[in-house]
Amino acid sequence: MQGKLSFCELEKTVLSAVSSRRKEVIKSGASSEDCAVLNLGEALLLASVDPITGATQNQGALSVQVSANDVAACGGEPVAALITLLAPPDAALSEIRKVMEEAEMAA
Repeated sequence: MQGKLSFCELEKTVLSAVSSRRKEVIKSGASSEDCAVLNLGEALLLASVDPITGATQNQGALSVQVSANDVAACGGEPVAALITLLAPPDAALSEIRKVMEEAEMAA
């Protein structure tokens, strides 16, 4: 699959190259973690984003549902969505619009 790294490749080339620079970062994102956790003072922010690969239908809805599930699995309440939209260079704008409309409906 074009652009998709294995967990080993992700750890070796991406995650090992970055570190938490701020005290607010309680837990950074990692291939084995559902969420990153940030301390905002009076509340914790749980953030998750997963690219949807391999799905041919409902990509927008899946992108919201997968991230919301990750936040819920970590004990949080999903209140916003982070979406990574992967599209081939020849994707029609109408296809991208459809994915975003699905995401809006799922949110």
